[in-house]
Amino acid sequence: MTPGARVAAAIEILDAILGGQAAEPAIARWSRASRFAGSKDRAAVRDHVFDALRAKRSLAAQGGSETGRAILLALTDGQGTREALFSGEGHAPAPPTPEERAALASTPDLTEPEAANLPDWVWPLWQDALGDKATAVAQLMRDRAGVFLRVNRTNTTVDKAIAALSADGVTARALDAPVGALEVVEGARRIKQARAYLDGLVELQDPASQIAIAGLPLTAGMRVLDYCAGGGGKALAMADRASVFVTAHDIAPARMADISVRAARAGKTIDVLGPSRLDLEDLIGLQSDILSKASRSVTDGGYLAYATCSVLRQENEAIVAQFLADHAGWSTEHEMRLEPSVGHDGFYLRLLKSPR
Repeated sequence: MTPGARVAAAIEILDAILGGQAAEPAIARWSRASRFAGSKDRAAVRDHVFDALRAKRSLAAQGGSETGRAILLALTDGQGTREALFSGEGHAPAPPTPEERAALASTPDLTEPEAANLPDWVWPLWQDALGDKATAVAQLMRDRAGVFLRVNRTNTTVDKAIAALSADGVTARALDAPVGALEVVEGARRIKQARAYLDGLVELQDPASQIAIAGLPLTAGMRVLDYCAGGGGKALAMADRASVFVTAHDIAPARMADISVRAARAGKTIDVLGPSRLDLEDLIGLQSDILSKASRSVTDGGYLAYATCSVLRQENEAIVAQFLADHAGWSTEHEMRLEPSVGHDGFYLRLLKSPR
């Protein structure tokens, strides 16, 4: 595919997403219907789509309408590639019309949520959580996130992991904190084919999650329940940090489908539970319910870590405050809030201790 044809494909996918399809299924449908597209083509189209989605509101305003074409026109205009990509040659999109050129040349009067590329209803919650940093942090999030790894330090050292990655064309550097975290600076698309990954020396994991796990009071022999395990990244990190017995649970068992494979690759054992064994029939998905139910599995004097990939107080401090009000004797041992940054995701952790 030519560069212009890749943009045309991204426009098609964006229109499907704007029409109500979820992003990943929309990309997958296009890929299945486009057997002519090679791996580099699919990667480039995917990049266009997600670059556009991260700044959809401001790009749509700049482009003059909320359509795939207008959004990609604004995106490529800002990147200085519009003239080459919207050429109308071959399978490339047609050049911009006079009306489209006028829209691109204008300076739209953006509302705060539009400038931040956040929904209107999220903006006041975002401001409440981040204060005068709200706009800057939101604008930071329109850039593609970095790729980070966690070194399985029971299997290797940081230096050996970096060397092993380098042998397969992946350049990584060690972060100052947390210990064992690596930032991939080149060759990110090669990670899952690299021997360091296939042999369990490294795992993909954001530093925010690694920082949270580093703050848990894990000791050898401890029994740990990851109540909302998802893909198992935190469960694996806990198993690597100490000789603990880790059990993974999730209300949607399909999310845990890869845990056994990931654990085997890392040389760890993770016991995977389905929802029926923890009496979750009435669980409706609210975080306050999850926190309350998870507390029932904690031994006297044991610990419960409540963690979210969110900075909103309604999902974090407010839920914990209500839990503490409803559960006498529980106390806070540690609290951590990480704002989204170039180096990690936004994250919240409250380490709670049960009464003896």
